[in-house]
Order: sequence, then C-alpha cells, then structure tokens
Amino acid sequence: MTKSVTKQDTTGEHRRLVKVLIDKFVKDGLSIVTADYEGYLKPRKQGRHEPDVVAETPDGLLVIGEAKLCDRLTATKTMEQLYDFSTRQVRDGPLRGTPIPFHIITPMACNEQLHLVLKGLGLENRDNVHIWMSS
Repeated sequence: MTKSVTKQDTTGEHRRLVKVLIDKFVKDGLSIVTADYEGYLKPRKQGRHEPDVVAETPDGLLVIGEAKLCDRLTATKTMEQLYDFSTRQVRDGPLRGTPIPFHIITPMACNEQLHLVLKGLGLENRDNVHIWMSS
C-alpha cells in the first residue's frame, strides 16, 4: 500500500528544513533576524515574496534563506522567489551593490531538479547562491 502525502506531512517537512537552515546559520555565526518558525517574527517581503529566514552576518550583511520541497520547485511562485532572492543587492552604505547571500535548502532527492531549475533561470553560477541538501 502506498502512503499518500498529506498537507500536514508537507508542512512538517518544510518546517524541518527551515529549522535545519536556522541551525546552520546560527552555527556559522549569523544572527536570525526573522524566520517562518515558532519563536521568531515572521519575515517581511523581500521584493515580491517573504523568505523563510532572514539572518545577519556579524558585519551587518543580510542573508536570505529559503526551504523548498521537491514538488514545489517548478511552481511559478518558487521560480519567482529563487530569481528575486538570488538577485537582491545591498541598497545603501559601503556595501551598496553587493549581492545578498541567498541560501536554498531542499531534500537530497531534489538536488538534480533544483540545479535544472536554477540553470533554467540563469542562476546556477551566481557566487551568492548557496545550495544545501538535507537527508
């Protein structure tokens, strides 16, 4: 018998990925500014969409994090988010024009699909895009 994936299962997996991203950022010395996770203020829009996590480096550079499940990678909203978040730049100050670091986390099973989507959007070789896989 095949188990069907319910909305609750999907939400739980997404939340797990958001937590993995939060933990990774904290381990790397970043401060979590906002996150779509209990205990944090929900992120505000960065362009057209809200990211899952916004963190800050010790020198004040914002970092955007987004968790995606395999079945959402080819959705129009996801492609807009990937493009928008990966092309954002610092607007003011001495770092003006610097690309904002963008971290994407997906399940390991999505690796090839994510790379194809990024390639299709022309984003696969951007230095500010960081891909994380979770088992």
